[in-house]
Amino acid sequence: VKPKLIFFVTVDWFFCSHFLGRAIAARNAGYEVLVLTDVNRHGEIIRNAGLQLLPLPISRNSVNPFSALITLLRIVRVYRRERADLIHHVALKPILLGSVAAALAGCRGVINAVVGGGYVFTSPSPFARMLRPLLSMGLKLLLNPLGSRVVFENSDDLDSFARDGLVRRLDAVLIRGMYRDWE
Repeated sequence: VKPKLIFFVTVDWFFCSHFLGRAIAARNAGYEVLVLTDVNRHGEIIRNAGLQLLPLPISRNSVNPFSALITLLRIVRVYRRERADLIHHVALKPILLGSVAAALAGCRGVINAVVGGGYVFTSPSPFARMLRPLLSMGLKLLLNPLGSRVVFENSDDLDSFARDGLVRRLDAVLIRGMYRDWE
């Protein structure tokens, strides 16, 4: 039986541009690779790479708590059904929702990939500034559960997250970012 790996990314084009190569490498190393994402225009690319596509309607920008709860329940259902050996969450929303879902579904092998601070950490808007403390608290609780690893592509992000107590430095991994233009 092949070990199972799920990538959870909010949108298919981002997965293709940044993580498709890693997923193919995992498939070639003997993993069954599944991609949980909102399917926009790149579903066939994912399927043609020999990866299993699990469509999930999710909005990258929504902060609606009811929508988040429905999405969370869908993710828990997928995680319980698939029983993956390893789950790789990519970006802040998948990290937050996926980490809660993994805990509720009893999944232990978690990798969280921080691919930037996102709107809440970078925008000067009053709404973003209001959300920052809530997001920081959520990350402090969910980003780095025991046994997890946190991947960074930027040393400044790694240093900032470690300094702010959001990640244990021993569990943090710095890798070179990969990008391919699919647009």
